[in-house]
Amino acid sequence: MIVRNRAHDILMRRRTVPLEEQFNEINSIQAQFWLADAERYQQVYAALATLPELHRSVIAQRYLEEMDYASIEQTLGLSNGALRGILGRALAAMRKRLKTNTEVFS
Repeated sequence: MIVRNRAHDILMRRRTVPLEEQFNEINSIQAQFWLADAERYQQVYAALATLPELHRSVIAQRYLEEMDYASIEQTLGLSNGALRGILGRALAAMRKRLKTNTEVFS
């Protein structure tokens, strides 16, 4: 009973924070995350823009349009092996371009 009362006393002495202040803090944190996400997207799209057209097309269809391999093969007229090779090289090029901006992705 003594521990319960002591815990109650401690909780009652805590400084209460107005609800509006809590919402402002939450909104500030959300804004920071939104800005970080926006910066990441900007970096990715900038790196994507530097790739050759075929590489951009393959990455866009696979990851932005979420197409499966068979659909991409049919759209671009590529074999499965060629598509996988192009996609691998395109992703490697993206990683290389984004490596200079690792602080954005950490």
